[in-house]
Amino acid sequence: MKLNDLNPRWLAGGTDNRLGMGITFDCPTCPVEKNHRVELKFANPLDGGKPDRGLTYVRRGTNFDVLTVTPTVDVKKPGLSPRGPMLLSNHCWVGKIVDGTMVEQKVG
Repeated sequence: MKLNDLNPRWLAGGTDNRLGMGITFDCPTCPVEKNHRVELKFANPLDGGKPDRGLTYVRRGTNFDVLTVTPTVDVKKPGLSPRGPMLLSNHCWVGKIVDGTMVEQKVG
């Protein structure tokens, strides 16, 4: 599955609403009608400025077709803390984004 299949959007953030602070996209496993969006903030925003606080991902690439994000993305079910326990039942999707492709990893 390609990242572009998941309706990706650049995140805006900070006090001056900087674009490219991260990305948001549809959960790779939830039905679209559930409207479960995943949000990843970058340690290295597109504009080269400082990142927002909190858990961040390192970005390589400047468009969704070639974007790579590290470390592994752990998409929790809606309503669960991103720092919650590593229980199989808590995960929607775990994997990597490599060159614009969603690469699922097995959990447990």
